[in-house]
Amino acid sequence: MWRIGQLARMVGVSERTLRHYDKIGLLVPAAVDRATGYRWYGVAELSRLERIRGLQRLGLPLRQIADLLDAPETQLRQALTETVANLRRDIAVLSPRQDTRTA
Repeated sequence: MWRIGQLARMVGVSERTLRHYDKIGLLVPAAVDRATGYRWYGVAELSRLERIRGLQRLGLPLRQIADLLDAPETQLRQALTETVANLRRDIAVLSPRQDTRTA
């Protein structure tokens, strides 16, 4: 088990981010010490946080991530397929066009 600061340093996020995730129900600590208020995280929470971070790197908003984290595998795959297709479309639109005409 890790305290919030330890987990934040391990993963490279801020404690504030982890508190926000707890507040919105995205990543709830495994336990909270009643006397100190310390949040404790275990391996399951670390794994969930890594999934959250991975989906964020793909550009998904937290609201969509929250919907996908506990969704069936097929729904997650469909969302990821759509996200990749959208990214490819955006890259194609933003990439400079090659002039196919010969001089």
